[in-house]
Amino acid sequence: LMGMGEDIESLAWSVRQLKDRPSNLYVDNEVVVAGGWDGNISCWDLDGIQQWAITLSSRIQSICRYEQRLYVAAGLNAVALNLNDGEILWSQTTEGSADAILCSSDGELIVAISSVYDIEYGDFMESACWQYSNTGELLIVERMDERPWFSTMFEGEIILGLGRPRGGYLTINGSSSKWTELIEDDPVTCGCSKGQHLVLGHAKGGLSFLEKGVIVNSKTLENGIEYISIHEDGYLLTFDTGGACLLDNKGKMQTESMGIDNALIFQSGLIIDGGRTSWLISQNNDEHILQICSINSGDEYINTPLGSLVTAYNSTDEHTVIGCEDGRILLFEADLLNRRLTNRLSGKDDVGKISNNSTDEQKDSSSELSEADFDALEKRRIMQAKLRKLRDN
Repeated sequence: LMGMGEDIESLAWSVRQLKDRPSNLYVDNEVVVAGGWDGNISCWDLDGIQQWAITLSSRIQSICRYEQRLYVAAGLNAVALNLNDGEILWSQTTEGSADAILCSSDGELIVAISSVYDIEYGDFMESACWQYSNTGELLIVERMDERPWFSTMFEGEIILGLGRPRGGYLTINGSSSKWTELIEDDPVTCGCSKGQHLVLGHAKGGLSFLEKGVIVNSKTLENGIEYISIHEDGYLLTFDTGGACLLDNKGKMQTESMGIDNALIFQSGLIIDGGRTSWLISQNNDEHILQICSINSGDEYINTPLGSLVTAYNSTDEHTVIGCEDGRILLFEADLLNRRLTNRLSGKDDVGKISNNSTDEQKDSSSELSEADFDALEKRRIMQAKLRKLRDN
């Protein structure tokens, strides 16, 4: 267990720095992309070597990838970038703010969700769903009175979880759309999807479970749902009261509020020792606390201050990335994190950081990787490069 006050950076695979606080993060098995509130967007490979950095019009709200392209929601714009060098391939202007961007599984359809906020009324007045070809041609735009608080694509259909006044969800296929009511007078506030599974959270505590775009189950909890994360065996929820809980695949509560009243982010993270981890970020005065646990056993691996506020988060099975208000981008890698935690528990703790803020070279004379560790990592990188080449061919 990592106790309070220990340096979280010592467990990170790499630490990088943005000029401004990150507003959105993307990670996969090849790259980390960080977008800032100032419109700056940077791309690194997984060794922490920067590939490129550019500045777009405004805050980066959403990032998705298809092959060698990145699609970004930045300010008013939906933007296509070349993943290799950051070149802007096309940019289209929406209305209001571009909140989310999606890409179909075949890469042919790009979808941007935008909303218009009325400062005088203090509410969202209108939203729109913009469908583009992959060359940037506007195909169809559908406007609605509600703000979509969740959006995804499944088998070519766009699914939007709607706020007030209608609530429910909207399914868009080409130029046709269909609205479906979910829980009466309980608008959607959030959602999460994985494959054919989709769950929507509601303002008054409702949960709607969908399979292949069709409602299959619903239930209501005591408090409004703020955020949902999905994993193999269930769901992680945060409530508008600051509480958090785990649900199993059938929506049954596995834990009560977990004794937490200030949860901000509660998401599934990378896999350690064959088991999925949960990453809970909570508020403590003017900084955030990170708690990493095993979802299955409940064992706590880490409980430590981050020294800053968390503004963005993303994760895959092998990598978890956290963005902090001070501009730091912390990347964690499953094998390395597992090994360092094991070393701490055994009292060895002789594995140092692979890379630090000041350099892209993997060196630190006071805390070098052992030769065996470095060789193993180098062999793994070579194998991953070979696999990528085979996949690209």
